[in-house]
Amino acid sequence: MVNERNMNPRPSQFNPPTMSEIEIEFEGRSLELWDLPGVIMALERSFRGSDDIDIQELAGFILEHVYTQPCTVGSVLTFKDHDELEPEFVDAMLGFATILRLKETRVSTMLVRHMSNIAATDGRRELSSLLSSPDSNVGLIISERIMGFPPHIATPIYHDLGRDVIKAQNKNLPFNFTHYAIISKVMVPSDPQMALMMGSMGDTYLNQEEELLGPECDFMVKTNMSRNQGDLTETKRIMVFKAEKLDRIVNIFREKLG
Repeated sequence: MVNERNMNPRPSQFNPPTMSEIEIEFEGRSLELWDLPGVIMALERSFRGSDDIDIQELAGFILEHVYTQPCTVGSVLTFKDHDELEPEFVDAMLGFATILRLKETRVSTMLVRHMSNIAATDGRRELSSLLSSPDSNVGLIISERIMGFPPHIATPIYHDLGRDVIKAQNKNLPFNFTHYAIISKVMVPSDPQMALMMGSMGDTYLNQEEELLGPECDFMVKTNMSRNQGDLTETKRIMVFKAEKLDRIVNIFREKLG
């Protein structure tokens, strides 16, 4: 876990306070130890309702790599320093992204078990076969940002993740992925008849760019996760695509999202 002596007490809030509309710029930077509170909040959003995920353990594992690995795969999204910003906004965490290996790490067993637990019966075998294959190396992409953030930010986020993976490979780290997986949050109609009638047209991805991943996926697995919110229910889907498609996906995001 992260050594608290090394924690810098700079602010890191995943949900910054409300502020008046001003023209602002954003930037990505590498993870730092003081990002621990924001990373925890981001992971709580990613794994909401998942009792089999130890958020503190997972966040500590991610942050300790800042100093134990020669390079870091992942970044945080913050405001650029701006004269009109209050000081507390400058270091506010607006988003967070990383890739976690699903083999041979302290948290990989926990993550693989979680994915198997939530996978619907009709897709569990294909998912388990991939995750257990000695020939596969699957990276779990985690990408979280504050609600209402424009989806075009996904383009530089995914581009930077690909760049970080190449850097890690050049440092002889085991990031030679064969596939990537994403646990996507999707809103669907709560009424089963309405959901059946609308099909995929009734789906709303909370990270809008993930809807564009569908045609690029090798397979998608529905899950047994659901959280009723009235007319809509939040569920999750596990999306899996070949690692070699990441550059193509970045280009699709650039074309469709800007």
